[in-house]
Amino acid sequence: MKFSIDLVPGAGPVLVAPYRMAPAELVELKGQLEDLLEKYLVRPSVSPWGALLLLVKKKDGGSRLCVDYRKLNKLTIKNKYSLPRIDDLMDQLRGASVSSKIDLRSGYHQIRVKEGDIPKTAFRTRRFIEGFSKIVAPLIQFTRKEQPFIWTDACERSFDELKRRLTTSLVLVLPNSGEPFDVYCDASHQGLGCVLMQNRKVVAYGSRQLKMHERNYPTHDLDCGEITITSEFLRQVGLKQLQDVELVKLLGLLGTEKTVGFELGEDGILRFKGKIFLPQDAELRRDVLEEGHKCRLNIHPDMTKMYQDLKKTFWWSGMKREITEYVVTCLTC
Repeated sequence: MKFSIDLVPGAGPVLVAPYRMAPAELVELKGQLEDLLEKYLVRPSVSPWGALLLLVKKKDGGSRLCVDYRKLNKLTIKNKYSLPRIDDLMDQLRGASVSSKIDLRSGYHQIRVKEGDIPKTAFRTRRFIEGFSKIVAPLIQFTRKEQPFIWTDACERSFDELKRRLTTSLVLVLPNSGEPFDVYCDASHQGLGCVLMQNRKVVAYGSRQLKMHERNYPTHDLDCGEITITSEFLRQVGLKQLQDVELVKLLGLLGTEKTVGFELGEDGILRFKGKIFLPQDAELRRDVLEEGHKCRLNIHPDMTKMYQDLKKTFWWSGMKREITEYVVTCLTC
């Protein structure tokens, strides 16, 4: 049995730009694609069609490979066949003492697509030129019907910029998963930007425009709502926790009634209700308080605002009192 993908008259190929994926997602994607290739369920293609490919988390923690065919579905001739009503199907079970059901493993791979329709199911993964649509805007007009070919200065600049983007690239370093990362963020009322760095070298850039409702947010909420937690900081917290005698005793009681709300994360960090539990270490807590109060974009928040910001990420006994004492003794405030 094979199924066909019938398109409405005049429909042409649809190509959707793919999303970038994290390194862990790329490893998972490669493994799943190799498995599908070995089973002859997919094959390399030069199809003019291309759907969006993405990974969706499953309940068991794994990832399901999904292809977004919504653009293709809009071009198909709709099947008007009405499915049976569930209550009618249930009525047919009347009088039966045993009922069974059957399902297919990876059911979406069990029905073969007609050979001529296979190119329509293509998906793509590739890198892209940032801001491509804006750069080529002066050139896109030449693809319209009855548009006269008039090469303007704007077209020349667009063409030169495209050539430059295709022949040059930012010098980025390859990340080392065993080294700590630094994340630098900034915000304006137009957009957000960040730089991922390692050992003072750029690994990646990221940015996006603000949504309409986000433009009403104060800069503090856009950029410094939460403190960035680096792997080096977590390593220090883990070491300090193991040096705290009371916390070591607490670790031995995990799972009992005396430690309700406490849990040990996969990174070895003790948390209370999902928040990092800072041990009784004056230097470590001082660093957190300074970051929460003297961050470049925090503008010395009052004790209430500072407490609301820090409690999203951290917790320790007497936290609110220590924040109050810190703000009261701030000479700038």
